[in-house]
Order: sequence, then structure tokens, then C-alpha cells
Amino acid sequence: MSKWFKANLALTSLILFFTIYFSTGNLSPYAIGEPYFHIHQNNCGYMYNLDHDSFKQVYWMINGDARETWQDGINLKRILYPLISYPLIKAFNSFEVGSVVTSIILHIIVFIIFIFFVKKRLGHQSAFFASWILCIYSGICYFGGTPYSYAAIFPSILLFIIFLTKISESTQTKQSFLYTFFIGILLLIYDFSPLFVPATLLLYIFQKKFKQLIPAFIILIAPYLLYILFLEFILKMNLLNPNSGMYLTIMNSWLSVLKMSKTQIVDWFNSSLIFIPRHLLFNSTWSCMLFLPLLFLGVLTCYLLKKGEAKQVFLIVVAVLIQIISGLLLKEPTLLSFFIPIIAFYLFYKNLSKVELALCCSIYFFMLFNISVPPYGGTFPMYGKFIARMYAPLSGVFIMSILRFLKEFEFNSRFKNGYQIIIKFGILLYFTGNFFVTFGPILNNPFNLSYEVYRRYYTLTPYKDYAKNNSKYARVPIGFCKE
Repeated sequence: MSKWFKANLALTSLILFFTIYFSTGNLSPYAIGEPYFHIHQNNCGYMYNLDHDSFKQVYWMINGDARETWQDGINLKRILYPLISYPLIKAFNSFEVGSVVTSIILHIIVFIIFIFFVKKRLGHQSAFFASWILCIYSGICYFGGTPYSYAAIFPSILLFIIFLTKISESTQTKQSFLYTFFIGILLLIYDFSPLFVPATLLLYIFQKKFKQLIPAFIILIAPYLLYILFLEFILKMNLLNPNSGMYLTIMNSWLSVLKMSKTQIVDWFNSSLIFIPRHLLFNSTWSCMLFLPLLFLGVLTCYLLKKGEAKQVFLIVVAVLIQIISGLLLKEPTLLSFFIPIIAFYLFYKNLSKVELALCCSIYFFMLFNISVPPYGGTFPMYGKFIARMYAPLSGVFIMSILRFLKEFEFNSRFKNGYQIIIKFGILLYFTGNFFVTFGPILNNPFNLSYEVYRRYYTLTPYKDYAKNNSKYARVPIGFCKE
């Protein structure tokens, strides 16, 4: 390992540290944008999300506290991160500090593991780009600076990509099942089952490992299922709550289609289905914080031009023109806009690896399942574009495909062709855009960029409240008091 590689890895790891640290305390975008945030005076007046105590309930359960303090918890199924962070929480005698320190350590460790993973498969050049793309990515800092199980979302996405790749490379059944089991462990971090389970099984299908499919499924769900059975039958917990019950509501709404009249179906189409292309584009763009999808589109275009795939480049141009016409000029959804997802899926099919395609198919099926369901009301709807953050694992698809495309280009200290200039300029724009989003809270939101990106990633309070929260309660990271 060269000194240059070590120095670059150390520098980008340091940037990643500041990226997360400057998203803690009164700088956490998850708290700044919450209209019903809490101010905890016993913790230097830091702002916390409304659900703060519901996340602490998991730790109270682990700590053996009185049952009545945690038995109604809605996050008890997300047990893995609380278990990981519990030792430091006890060491610091602080839920907030111990969990945030754990998040920073976890992110840096997984970051380094992923860079070496990329280096081994795609070479030094792609590893270099991976380090700079990840260290400033705003999709990390939104939750990375919180003391909640959400903090482990992005590290788990990177680990899922690694394990899925290991399965695709494995020639031995035992190895495939081992990495499948590791993915099953990741399901204990967050509600990833609707995304990670189908993606893993799809990869087995793509590789024609049909005999391994059923055992793989059992191994995959075993850790999560055993833990659910433990909560249900040992701890006698009622696991049906507003969060877990949401999918039952969605399923019932889908079943209502069977009883719809023709008039109701027409109304459903006009009020919901006609917006599918727009919502697909919105969720794809903002679940990955805008600049990553734009970088993906730019690098893909250069990659196709270099390969001489003029037809596919033409399709990209057509899709962009359709979006301009239907989205910007007409400002109303049209049937013409349905060509955009059709073109996108064709390009994905032609250019993504099996691992990327498996995850991509799983995410978009889940997205369509949510966004096209007949409206069912409620205070936390998952249809439309309300909660783009649910599809954050799409960032793993974009990141791996970008790095794989970049491997096809030879980058030197001097610009030698137009592709290098365009790609380096695109990466510079990506880094600059993410810088103003990531460090937006501590810089008092220059250009309103952090607010505009974050509010689309996850529905936030109006800008005047976001700005007021960001200024009034002092822009200080955890470990410092505003006084």
C-alpha cells in the first residue's frame, strides 16, 4: 500500500469525521427541520427530534430497566445499533454522546473497509474517487450525527453492497450462505427487509442458483425472525404499532382495488397513477441527495460515449427533453412522461452489474408498491413523494456503478481528452454541492441549499422555521454548550 494511498485515506477519513461531527447537537438536520423538536436543557440545550425518547427505550430495555419504561417502544425491532453503541453509552454515561461517538467510529471503519473493497476490485483510481465521493456525501450526515439507530443506515448500505458482491463472486455454497447470513444480521439495524431480502434472492436467481434459493431465504430471514419471536413470545411484546402497521394499511389499500368501480379506477388514475413518473424521478433524485444522481447521469453518459453507444446516449437526451417538456413547460403530468422510467430501466438493464441490478429492481418495485397505491389517508403516508429517504439504498447502486464506469477511464495529472475534463468537472460540482449541503447548518445555510435538499429527502418544516431553529438555538456540535 503506497504512502499516497495511505495519505489520501487518512485525509478523506478526517473529512468524513468532520462531515458527521458538524451534523450533531444543534446542527443535526434531523432536529433542525423538525417542527416539534425538543430542547434538552440538561444536555446543553441541544435540539432533538420528537421521537428522541422512543429511541432511548431500546437502551432502557437492554439496560434491564423497568418494563414500563420501554414496553410501548416503537423501535425495539431495530436492536443491532443499540447493542453496538451500548458499551460507549455506559462508558460516557450519556445516551447522546456515547451513541454519536459510536456512529462516527462505525462510519469511519466501514468507510475504510469499503475503500479497500473497491481498491481490490476496481483498482487504485476507483478507490481514490470512492474516498472523495463518500467522505462529503450529504446522505451520510443527515442521520450520521444523530444518536439513533438511523445512524447505521448508510454503513449498512455499504456493507450490503460488499456482502452482495461476495455472494456474486462466491463459487462455494457455504460461502454464499455465510454472506447471506451477514445480510440477515443487517436487517436488525433498520427496516430493510422489503429491500435487502428481494435483492439478495434476485441475485441468486440472476446467477441461476435455483437450488440454493429456499435455503438462502431461510438463512436470510432467520436472525430477524428469531428476534421477532423473542420479542413476541418471550418478552410478550405487542409489535403492532403505527410504524409496523403501515404496511398492513398499504396492503389493505391495494386490496381495495378489487372492489373499485370503473369510476373509482379512473379517479385513482387521475389522482395518483398519472403522477408515477414524476414521483419515481423525485424519489430517485432526492433519496440520494440530488448531486449523486446527477454525477451518475454525467458519468454514465461519458461511459456510453466512450463505448460508442450512441443509441443509448440518444435515449438519455430524449428522456431529458421529455422531462423538460412535461415537467417544466407543461407543468402537468402527461402520458408522455411514462417514457422516462421506461428509458431509465432499459439503461439500467444494459449497464448495471448483476449486483447493482438486483438492488435496483428491489428498490424500484418497493417504490412502485408505495407510490402508486390508492390513497389511504393517515398522518404518515408513504405514497407519492412524502418520504424519499426510504429509498436511500439506491445510493449504493449509483456509487458502485459510478466507480465501475470510472475504471474505464485513464486519469493522469494532465487533461488528455474531453471525457476527463467533463468527469473531473462533474466530480468538482458534486463535491462543492455536497459541501454546502453537509456543512450548511454550521455555515447558516448558504444559498438555502441544505434546506432545499434536506426537505426533499425527508419532509421538513417551512424554511423560516428551519432558519430560525438554525440560528436561535446556536450552531454548536455535541460536546459544546451554547452558553
